[in-house]
Amino acid sequence: MKIAALVLPLAAVAALSGCTAHDYVTEHKWTIEAPTEVMKGTEFPFKVKLVDAQEKEADGVGYHYQIHWPGGSVQPLRHAGWTGEEQKRRASIVPGTATVVVTCADKDGAVVKVAEAKVEVK
Repeated sequence: MKIAALVLPLAAVAALSGCTAHDYVTEHKWTIEAPTEVMKGTEFPFKVKLVDAQEKEADGVGYHYQIHWPGGSVQPLRHAGWTGEEQKRRASIVPGTATVVVTCADKDGAVVKVAEAKVEVK
């Protein structure tokens, strides 16, 4: 009974993770539109885009992202987002290079990195 109780919550988490069962990981191109520089403590906007082989955009596909701020935590918070929608976060107050990492589950359920962008915090 204890095993069954653990399996159901994990299945629910996987279903709500934001990514669909389609294999967007290998058949589509993920990019992050973000400024190359941002002033410390200011709003930092970015957009994750997903296009297929014919360069057609696929909006509304769920993903997760983390921002590794300079001087930040070794395990930054994981946020959910949707392709085609602008995300906004407040930039770190510590100058240096920040890294935005976007992940999504592949068709087998493995979470893989699909895009990464560097932003200089001034």
